[in-house]
Amino acid sequence: ISDCTFDSLPEGILETDHPRFMRRPMTLDALCRYGEEDYTNDRPIHFVACFHGSKRRDPNTPRFAIKMAVHVEFGPGSCPDDVKKDLIREATFHATNLKHLQGKIVPIHYGIWTAETTWGGTVVCSITEHRGIPWRSGGPYDTPENRMALASMMQDLHCSGFCHGQLGSGIKDHLLWDPRRNQPLIIDFKDGKLTPCDHKLPLTTMDSLPLSWMLCSELIEVAFYLKLWG
Repeated sequence: ISDCTFDSLPEGILETDHPRFMRRPMTLDALCRYGEEDYTNDRPIHFVACFHGSKRRDPNTPRFAIKMAVHVEFGPGSCPDDVKKDLIREATFHATNLKHLQGKIVPIHYGIWTAETTWGGTVVCSITEHRGIPWRSGGPYDTPENRMALASMMQDLHCSGFCHGQLGSGIKDHLLWDPRRNQPLIIDFKDGKLTPCDHKLPLTTMDSLPLSWMLCSELIEVAFYLKLWG
């Protein structure tokens, strides 16, 4: 990607687990046929990868998230081409706006890779650091302290002028908790943008529903998801 720089991927051979699509296991046949008439959807295929010989059960083993578009040769107007554009858009946003946050509250992004394959035609993928698990209300990491850490992360992002763009119905897939580092994490910035935030109140616990004062639909979604109000 022109005018973008990324961290260097550590040397080694990456081995992936089985592919997943929209968080569900995907057969190899479905992967190979993705983008054909019966397999149309503008979502990437996901893999988690470790270096060859790594201890996969060891929580300290470095892991990588791979998001992939196959059969990009189908060209403009196809679902694979749409996924490719999303991957490039997200990588560009990381490189130009989130560099100072990578490895902290957003994953390290290692850039975009492409290859010609016998099983998926022209393949384009992004590789990022894989950290954290989806945060859930009532889950193992649902504590008042962790809720406020997530709220503080989101408020800081908005005060810096960042809007994630996918924290409506997809919020549960994008707000994570990293138990190894004991900190919040936010992922997937394909719809990220720079825009001033109009919120007038801090994102914190309140007995009321201060909707008319928050003035930011994304932070309101976060407040309800974290059950901060009422």
